[in-house]
Amino acid sequence: HINARPITLEDYLTANAELLDKKQSDRTNIFISPHNVHWCSDDMLRAMSDFARRNNTGLHIHLQETIYQKMYGSRHWSKTPLGHLLELGVLGPEVSCAHGVWLTESDVDILAETGTAICHNPSSNLRLKSGVAPINRLMDRNVTVAIGIDEAGINDDNDIIQEMRLAQKIHREPGISSRSPTSHQVFELNTVNGSKITFFEDQIGTLEPGKRADLVLINMDRIEEPYLHPDTDIVDALVFRGKGLDVDTVIVDGEALLRNKVFERLDKADVIARFKDSLARPLTEREISRGALSKQLMPSIEKWFSAWPLETGDPHYTYNLAD
Repeated sequence: HINARPITLEDYLTANAELLDKKQSDRTNIFISPHNVHWCSDDMLRAMSDFARRNNTGLHIHLQETIYQKMYGSRHWSKTPLGHLLELGVLGPEVSCAHGVWLTESDVDILAETGTAICHNPSSNLRLKSGVAPINRLMDRNVTVAIGIDEAGINDDNDIIQEMRLAQKIHREPGISSRSPTSHQVFELNTVNGSKITFFEDQIGTLEPGKRADLVLINMDRIEEPYLHPDTDIVDALVFRGKGLDVDTVIVDGEALLRNKVFERLDKADVIARFKDSLARPLTEREISRGALSKQLMPSIEKWFSAWPLETGDPHYTYNLAD
């Protein structure tokens, strides 16, 4: 970060070790998180992977979100970034990768064979012009896929129910017999698989004896308007029509934290008011300089990448034809 104090690898791992030692809540897990392959040295990636394994925790990394990241791998390692991680010995069931938009067939094989998971962020990938991840192909190979938002939801509302709907719709390939994820499948990505990649599989993700009572209760009144056929599958109704505003009650480990749309432990209006007050000020000099620097750099960034001819090949999905 601009003007931020440099943090060494030793500092980072020490800080994470302290967090793990001091962690008091069993409702949280602390993962190691190298940001992306091309921003980390090989030694750093190996050290972070070793730390995660020694401490029985996870490693989360952004991967092949853009075509330029895939092309970087071809230019620097003569393989994809995922292939480079395989070579370093970093992949495994404890690893989850955000995005995975620009995956090759070999990459899909690597994910399936190593048990490495993908966090699918459909809104973010569309919003940032990244593309569409080959989730159908990953599901065919039984790769663990979960759904996320990556703080770039398409409606700026962090609505995970609508994110499920987008995930279900965007992977409906043309053709009457083409692959199309069902509502139940995307619901499972959001619940069961979400618990897997966050290391909570034995505690949450499903409702069954021995697991925690984590529930989200939905008010179906708006979803059923103006009409919902009585034979409609309840998960279909939720995924096709639901929104976050339909959530009525949230129960965590048996305790209601949201009841009848009212938070039990905080005053929502007060939190929003204080947040708005904290932003009702002129921009600081640092904020202004960062914004100016971003605008100043953009023409150079565009010029740099315009010299990278985009790779072509057979797509996982075919949505239209030019002739």
